[in-house]
Amino acid sequence: MTVLEDIKELGRKTAASNRELVRTVTLEKLERAKVQLRDSLLDASGPAIALYKVTELMTREISPESATGMWEMARGRFREMLKEWTNVPKFDDPTIDGIVEHLCKVYDDLAAKADSEYRANAKRLKEALEETRSGERLKLTAVFESCEEGGYHAFIPEIKGVHTQGETIKEATENLVDALGLFLLDELEDKLAGVTPTDRIEVELTFSQSETTRA
Repeated sequence: MTVLEDIKELGRKTAASNRELVRTVTLEKLERAKVQLRDSLLDASGPAIALYKVTELMTREISPESATGMWEMARGRFREMLKEWTNVPKFDDPTIDGIVEHLCKVYDDLAAKADSEYRANAKRLKEALEETRSGERLKLTAVFESCEEGGYHAFIPEIKGVHTQGETIKEATENLVDALGLFLLDELEDKLAGVTPTDRIEVELTFSQSETTRA
């Protein structure tokens, strides 16, 4: 299992345990076992706090994308638990009611902290994506292959139609630059034909991948 799957599984178990305790508290007759019920309630927040600490630990060394997903899951679990305890009816027992109120505060605090972590990681993820997009560059590969008759065959595999040759690497390089320039010129002339001049003209150039591949 991945780290994210482990955290999700812990979240499911914590939520299920909490749901079962809420059900027990709601149906239990206090006269039967007040002491046991109080003990169970006092320990109720333990798994949720553990879920928060494990999530906090695991998200320190992973990508913002994975961390955002983990905190979104944890936030949802804490909100779910808070809602369940908020809906627990009053027992007219100061101790029991006080513990339930405390649990609500604990889950509200955990949900708020998880939400803060989620938003912080979501912001980092957004910044990382924007940085990636702004740093994207068109990557072209220049390939030089020796010919049996001498000299070199040069081409750009990413663009169909851009290939040339030369007696030396230097000559092949110069000819390849010229070939690329002529290709772009032809593309622009085709795209600009019939275009009305304005202050700004944008032309989208599309390239077909070369059928020539590396040896």
